[in-house]
Amino acid sequence: MDGLYLDKCDELILLENQKKGLCLISAFFQGLHFQDHNRERHILQEIVQAMNFVREKIDDFKKMYAGSVSVDIISGWNSDLINSVESGSSLKVGEFWNVEILEFYILISEIECSIFYYREIPDEKKYVLVKTRANMTCPSKNNNCMVFVELANRHKMLVQQLPGERDLHAHFQNTDFTLPILYDFPITNHLASFSGHNFFLPVHLARLTLVTHFGACGYKCFSEILGRLVLFFGFSFYYFNIYIYIKLYSRFLMARHFEVSRRTMER
Repeated sequence: MDGLYLDKCDELILLENQKKGLCLISAFFQGLHFQDHNRERHILQEIVQAMNFVREKIDDFKKMYAGSVSVDIISGWNSDLINSVESGSSLKVGEFWNVEILEFYILISEIECSIFYYREIPDEKKYVLVKTRANMTCPSKNNNCMVFVELANRHKMLVQQLPGERDLHAHFQNTDFTLPILYDFPITNHLASFSGHNFFLPVHLARLTLVTHFGACGYKCFSEILGRLVLFFGFSFYYFNIYIYIKLYSRFLMARHFEVSRRTMER
């Protein structure tokens, strides 16, 4: 369970980048060329090349992510838009890179690295891991991998240092990767909050509590937790069965009464 969350603390160091709707892909190239500071100066050119490359492979993307909103995003990356990015213009909402597109870019470019993506949980002191590909596993000690954090305002940054200066192998070695939330852009952009009615709580943040254990425990759980209203509905099923039984039994008695009356009259 260790890698499911990142604690918000001073030991967690995030690397800032240019925003302009390019924060995720900028953070990726920051991590990819972290040791090559000369190449880091040419990140904008790298982004333009990546956008052109992904646009050329859009048919492959459609096969892998049919029906995804990301298809519309890539379709909007025309020559004029990419040229404006190269000139320093910002991307607008509906044009941003997302982690689904980034995973595709890494795959088709055959870049030997893996990424892990966390999102900030509003009103909580932690970030939660999002499952962005089917084959997520604990990286080996020599594997080239990067960790990104998406803040509540949707800004994305590269994690430069984990709490305790742990390496990624140690961070993820006890992680069950079947648990993280599936990435379903853009539905899961808003994660857990106890204050917003449009937000939902990830299942693995909830706690399983044994309330009671008997045949009708489902009804009892609801009634004890939610109150008398649910208690009423809980027992309504029981009383409904009694009502049906009484009604059927009364019909049986009536039928038997008529049968006895008929036989008496025949005599």
